[in-house]
Amino acid sequence: MAPLSAFGTGGGLASETIPSSSKVNQWIDDQVVSSPKSCPIYSDGETDYSDLPKIADSSRPWDPSWSKTALDTLNEPKFKRMLDMEINKDDLEKLNCPNFNEMEEKDKKKFYILLISSMAHAESGFKEKTYFQEPKQKSAIDDSYGLLQIDPNNGRNSYGCETKSFKKSGKVVLGRENDGGMFDPHLNIKCGLRILKGQILSKYSSRRGRLFTSNTYWAALRPGNNACNKTQNRFKSQVSQISACTKDSDSSSLPDGGTIGELRNFNLTEQCEKVSDISRKYKPIIENDLYDPFTIPKKKHFFEL
Repeated sequence: MAPLSAFGTGGGLASETIPSSSKVNQWIDDQVVSSPKSCPIYSDGETDYSDLPKIADSSRPWDPSWSKTALDTLNEPKFKRMLDMEINKDDLEKLNCPNFNEMEEKDKKKFYILLISSMAHAESGFKEKTYFQEPKQKSAIDDSYGLLQIDPNNGRNSYGCETKSFKKSGKVVLGRENDGGMFDPHLNIKCGLRILKGQILSKYSSRRGRLFTSNTYWAALRPGNNACNKTQNRFKSQVSQISACTKDSDSSSLPDGGTIGELRNFNLTEQCEKVSDISRKYKPIIENDLYDPFTIPKKKHFFEL
């Protein structure tokens, strides 16, 4: 823990008692105002969309807002277990991303955004209003709709997806007015990620930790299927955007050759001096306990070094 003396007197933290988080936050704000070279920088916890993978066009263009929806969904606490789940190595080799299980969480999120877009390429060609009439169905309720060709009834009842109400008609509805909200690309992507999470975290060994399996919701993930080949080929054509997939890297390295663990031996001022101004980047890290000298809410004021 950094000594309280490291914070000086500018923010009123010179006392020997542990300050409240609000006082620490105020001190950080004061430092930012008083010195442009100060190490702490206040952040309001907003999501950074600047580093999303670029998705190539299919039959139609991929709307960048769809990637933002996917990232927002993956940022939800309920997806933490999916991000932590170890994925089958053979499946990762098929996507030219053998290092997935060792990657940082931010790169894993890029991976899943790229995967879900590759699946949508195979399932719909990014045609958000397309549908597939399931054979021998008397009703449109059980047909598949939208980017990821999702059955809204199954998505809601089996995976807890948010769907819109639809009429339970006993006959096929031409024009597919009863899409259950799955023509909305944002609802469709959210539901698709829920279904994928259910597969990866499944209690059944044939699905748990697997991306490609015969026991999956989508043809786009079913080995030996043309749609699955399209998913894999599309992903591999764009995976170079995630350098961590194949690059040997040590996420704990610092620019000067030190390691993150070493920073715990320095007070705040020394930590700021330890990392060069050019290499230092700041943003909130919700799950990372990199530096916690006081009890500060984890959604604010954390370094990424």
